[in-house]
Amino acid sequence: MSPKRTRHSSRPGPPRRRERLPDLRPILGRFDAALAIAAVAHIAIQASEQLVQEELALRQGLAALNAVHTELDRADLQLDHFRTGAQ
Repeated sequence: MSPKRTRHSSRPGPPRRRERLPDLRPILGRFDAALAIAAVAHIAIQASEQLVQEELALRQGLAALNAVHTELDRADLQLDHFRTGAQ
C-alpha cells in the first residue's frame, strides 16, 4: 500500500504573523563585505592596464552584485514595514 499523497501548493503563501520573518540585515552586511572585496580587486585590475578582458568581466560582475544588493535592501525595507505594521 502506498502512502497517501496530500496536495500542497508549490508556492508559499503570505507569511503568517506568528512566523518569524527573515532578517536580511546580517546577510546584507556580509554581502557588503564581499562587494567591497570585489570592488578593491576591480581597482587593482583597472590600475594594471594589462587585464582588459578581466577588468570588463569584473565590472559587469560588480554591476550585477550592486543590482542584487539594491533588491535585497528594498526587500529588507519591505520586511521591516511588515514587521512594524507600517503601510
